[in-house]
Amino acid sequence: MTDILAGQPAGASAPGSMTGAVQDIHLDLIDDNPYQPRQTYEPVALEELAGSIERNGLQQIPAARRTPAGRVQLKFGHRRKRAYDLLRAKHPDGRYDHMPLQIVQATDEEMCDHAWSENHDRADLSAIEEARALQSALDQFGWSRAEFARRRGMSPATLSNKLRLLRAPDAVHQAIDAGSLSERQAAALAPLWDLPEETLTQVQRRSDNYSVASMLRAAQQGDSSDDLRKRVQGAVEATTNTLNGLPWLEIDLALGDKVQAPLCTGCSKLLKQNGKPRCPVDACYNRKAQAWADRQTADLVTATGVPAMPAKAHWSDYEQFYGEDRRLMQAAGANATPLCPNLRVSHADDGLQMAGHDGVKLTCYHPGEKGCKCVAKLKREASKDGKAVWRSLRAQTVDALTAALINPTPDAIRLVAGYHAPYDKRDQVASWRLEDCIKTIVEALIDQAKPYDVEKKPAEARTAMENLLARAYISPPWSMAARIQTDNPIARIDGRLSVIVSWILAQTTQIAMPTAAELQPMIDDTVAMLAELATLDTPERDQIAQQIDHANHSLLDMLDLVAAGYTGSKDIAWILNTPISDLNAKNTLARATYDDCRWARAVVRCQRENITKLDAIDRRLRKQLASSGNGL
Repeated sequence: MTDILAGQPAGASAPGSMTGAVQDIHLDLIDDNPYQPRQTYEPVALEELAGSIERNGLQQIPAARRTPAGRVQLKFGHRRKRAYDLLRAKHPDGRYDHMPLQIVQATDEEMCDHAWSENHDRADLSAIEEARALQSALDQFGWSRAEFARRRGMSPATLSNKLRLLRAPDAVHQAIDAGSLSERQAAALAPLWDLPEETLTQVQRRSDNYSVASMLRAAQQGDSSDDLRKRVQGAVEATTNTLNGLPWLEIDLALGDKVQAPLCTGCSKLLKQNGKPRCPVDACYNRKAQAWADRQTADLVTATGVPAMPAKAHWSDYEQFYGEDRRLMQAAGANATPLCPNLRVSHADDGLQMAGHDGVKLTCYHPGEKGCKCVAKLKREASKDGKAVWRSLRAQTVDALTAALINPTPDAIRLVAGYHAPYDKRDQVASWRLEDCIKTIVEALIDQAKPYDVEKKPAEARTAMENLLARAYISPPWSMAARIQTDNPIARIDGRLSVIVSWILAQTTQIAMPTAAELQPMIDDTVAMLAELATLDTPERDQIAQQIDHANHSLLDMLDLVAAGYTGSKDIAWILNTPISDLNAKNTLARATYDDCRWARAVVRCQRENITKLDAIDRRLRKQLASSGNGL
């Protein structure tokens, strides 16, 4: 009775309440929530819902409010109402003409908020439906964007991005509704819709990868939002002009109504990409650019008395002084008074710059002649001087490199390695370990010497490698390996000895000093070989035993020096690789230290044919011991 006296339907609830009387309402009197964002419904899902209601009844009764016109508006339950429509058509006997609804009171704001909360998280609500609902609520209720974003539980930036979708063409809306374009992909395309109408029209009319149609196809074929942003950026750059760094942005060029705005910074058509200004109006931009160029040209003509380049001058009739030509002309003072009568004021990319006159240059105008005579003369003089300088530089460089490579230093080896290293590694060679430099040089030598298709030509490969090693008087290691693998015990010992002797003879340059861990196994092997040799009775046994003994003593001397901290010397290479009769070798041996001589003797002791050098080293050692008072 209280509800009736208050003018409310019987059992109606207070505003905003979800409790109220349940009434059967005829389907023809039920309207959708006017703020319902969903515009499309999946037919198959509605059929399934209708079947469920037919079998089990309506499990959850929708809410609705009455209108002054005597109708009701659903607060929620739009899918259930459509399911009833299907059942009504299926059963025309009237059993589904009415639908039970809970009648409640609700304001427009509450109806809008409820429609949003019911639908915005559902996957089948398209981004366009969502954006339309948001814009409709903004238009009706007058909320600020910040307040509205708070009511909808999103940031103002997210709200703005969603609303930007409404400015997209119908083709984009259709692709979003069809599910072939995601909201993220659509957001990546959004900067296009911020373009002025005429610029967007240009993008739409393009026939390349920067057209709207091409971008939509790319998105539907799986292009990511990042890829689409790059396309959008390319489209904007292709259809607008950059204003970044232009001097006339804030200058009124007195063009009147021929341009959009006197100052570009105040132009309504100005747009920004990546924080940099761009002009979408070709006609306006071109007029201002030409007016500025004319002003700059006139200023330089007045300042120098040099005439402007003829408007229709052919490119072959003037010289712009590119690169080295410009350097030569400036060094010769060609841009100082008195100026050459052939010079002209031009907007060429290159040319002679005059102080205080940016944007315009002086170029040489020589119609009917081939090239600038001044440049040709300067080049002849520079070439003559350059040849003399180069001859001197080359001779001095040859001497320095020759000296460095005769007695190789680590830095000289790194220099050679740099020319054999891969292109992207050359700058790093200076910091490489010496072992890495040598590895690079060795690999390059082998690659140059090996035959083509080497894996299919083992015989040619062996010959090529033997020839390569022979040029450095190096015995092929595989010949030693063959001797070690023989069934003859004396030949096997001789092969093992050859491997050790070859290693000792290789210690002639200080690439890397051997370690005790490398030396000890070879010492042990020489002792084992002597023991094995003692069990054999062959004519060559004594000779091989003597050679093993020499190798054993050399290895013991090296081990003793390494253990004492000896680090080697560049003089060893001169002593061991140069005939002792050579003056350089004699001088080097004369200044060599006691440890240097001991190391050299350890190597030479295994060179059976080098008795003369061994005697010279022994004499030097005796002299050093005598001078120290220790005797031999």
